[in-house]
Amino acid sequence: GVFRGSAGRAFRPPTLQDLFVDSRRGINLNLSNPNLKPETALSWEVGWDQTLAASGTQFKTTFFENRLFDVITSRILAFTTTARESIRVNSASGITRGVELSLNQRITDWLRLHSNYTWTPVAKTLKDVNNPATEGKRLPNSPKHLFTAGIEANWHQWAGSLTGRHVGKSFDTAENLDVIHDVYGGFQSFWLLDTKIIYAPTRMTEFSFSANNLLNEQYFQFSPNPGRNYVAQVVLKF
Repeated sequence: GVFRGSAGRAFRPPTLQDLFVDSRRGINLNLSNPNLKPETALSWEVGWDQTLAASGTQFKTTFFENRLFDVITSRILAFTTTARESIRVNSASGITRGVELSLNQRITDWLRLHSNYTWTPVAKTLKDVNNPATEGKRLPNSPKHLFTAGIEANWHQWAGSLTGRHVGKSFDTAENLDVIHDVYGGFQSFWLLDTKIIYAPTRMTEFSFSANNLLNEQYFQFSPNPGRNYVAQVVLKF
């Protein structure tokens, strides 16, 4: 087995919409701010990797923590029954903390199983001088549970995969006011099943067919999902 650890700093620059695009949703007007600074993070993780060569098993476990600074949030400028105006500002700090587990298993020489689960019990706003109501609340778009599992096959010129994914529900508002998730504007939990088949008759030619959301799951991620869809592709390599 291998014990590992790492630490580092990262940043996320404001988007062009944060900087220059004013947006309106119903009576809510959100103003852009060209003076925004990048959000920054101080992150660290420790983990253990274990490989069992005889059984073809690989297992990884990781504990992680991210400290967030200068998080971009909204400052209220006007709040009435007919108009709510706010502007994007750097004013919050937050923290995420959790565990990630992954398992890869060789079944045969041509068939493999893979899975990954992330549990993030802590993902909260620590401080927001412009909106104290968000302090202690869960960070927006931070689901507690993420899970992926799939099977992959490679047989001569053929390859294929079947993958299932689960994403837990999350909040769109920093105050966690959107407690009804299965409506327009909500972020509800969902399960998806995707599959892909690839045929490569030569080193220069590849044909593939994908079916996404195979079970036609209906759910909201702010807007309704598009449902089942298919993609056919031809790749020529020179």
